[in-house]
Amino acid sequence: MSARQPRLNAPAARGMTLVELLVAIVLGSLVMLAVITLYVNTNRSYVQDERYSIMQENGRYALKVLTGDLTMADFWGKMTAIDAATAPAFGTTGACAAATDLDLFDGSRAILYNSYHGGTSEQFTASDCTIINSNRVANTDILVIKRVESVPTAQQFIDFADTDGDGDTTEQITEGAAALVSGVVYLRTNGVSGGLESGLSPATPPALGESVWRYVPRVYFIRDYYRTVGDGIPALCRLDLVGTGMGRPTSPPNGTVDTDAQCIAEGIEDMRVEFGIDTDNDGVANQYTSTPTVAQMEQAVTARVYLVARSSEPVPFYVNDKSYQVGAGVDATSPTGGWPANDAFYRRVYTTTAKVRNSVSLNLLNY
Repeated sequence: MSARQPRLNAPAARGMTLVELLVAIVLGSLVMLAVITLYVNTNRSYVQDERYSIMQENGRYALKVLTGDLTMADFWGKMTAIDAATAPAFGTTGACAAATDLDLFDGSRAILYNSYHGGTSEQFTASDCTIINSNRVANTDILVIKRVESVPTAQQFIDFADTDGDGDTTEQITEGAAALVSGVVYLRTNGVSGGLESGLSPATPPALGESVWRYVPRVYFIRDYYRTVGDGIPALCRLDLVGTGMGRPTSPPNGTVDTDAQCIAEGIEDMRVEFGIDTDNDGVANQYTSTPTVAQMEQAVTARVYLVARSSEPVPFYVNDKSYQVGAGVDATSPTGGWPANDAFYRRVYTTTAKVRNSVSLNLLNY
């Protein structure tokens, strides 16, 4: 049998033409470009949303902390007003040599407003406290709030209500004396008079009818770094009274001083406070001022807080050329040297008004 002969009419094998190859490359490139563009835009949107949401969270949390403290300003436990004459002169020892200069131990003035505004209620100077001013953002306010804790540390009372359930309503009960720490400043009061003391301990419990409240004045300010010096992230920070100096609080308090400040929220670039002044003693603010006098501070019933929150990191392909109204008007002396900043950071102004309830009560009682 002879070998099979090839078919003469079989189609010849051939590849792609140059035109077809070019079309395929172009179509593939367009698909890849669309995929890459979608990825870049999605990633950019994610980064922008993330940084904006973090900024919002920080701004709202900072407002919450400030308003919480402001509503407790001038709270002296069971007293209507502290007897400032019994406040000890602690001197200038401790982490911050400004405890006296900051007027922290003068209970007759519960809120000190200290800022570049230069109000006459100011008891704080630029050289008073290095721990604050060495890294404070220029042209931002400093807020000092004085009060005691919301519950007593220790107290002694007659158990008329039989709180311990033993059926004895005439016994004397002492609570919390074991928590007293020598070196921590407390307000000891019988409800009528009292004073600040730093030598209390379990060996010196409150007497019958007395209660002891830990003194917790705080200084809020804007620092030009958050975690490490030079990181460029502004932050709302605070100092607490630790022993007889200023520093980071310890829990439970032990009288020792950590000289670093406690930063509440990152990205807070500016803080301004205006006080609502009650001029007719009805508990309602009649006017707001950012430069209150000493007399006006005694009539302050509300505090309006403004915060400028900034994203911690710049946002790609974004230019911030907006103006921001902080307080009474657009501020030409903002921390950045004037708005607009023309940088790549998101910003937003947060504001709220807090009732200074303890000052309201004192005003209505004509104290």
